[in-house]
Amino acid sequence: MGSNGTIPLKDIWRMLDMCAPEHRKKKTDHCWRIWFGEHTTKLPLGEHGKRENPPTQIGHVRHLVRLFEIDECARGCLPQL
Repeated sequence: MGSNGTIPLKDIWRMLDMCAPEHRKKKTDHCWRIWFGEHTTKLPLGEHGKRENPPTQIGHVRHLVRLFEIDECARGCLPQL
């Protein structure tokens, strides 16, 4: 299965709130940094300009889900996975 498509950032935050409630996030100049347990990853901010709810490529989200080991819960929250 390929990594085509995008997921809105607000849907990713909702999924993390449900599947990794102890996660932390911080917006930097170039990305969102996300911590959960002993792991850290990042998500791109999106295109330049208005970045209120940018679409994030599914490949970035799949990497985050595998790293944080929240596969089953994430699939229940995000059908795109």
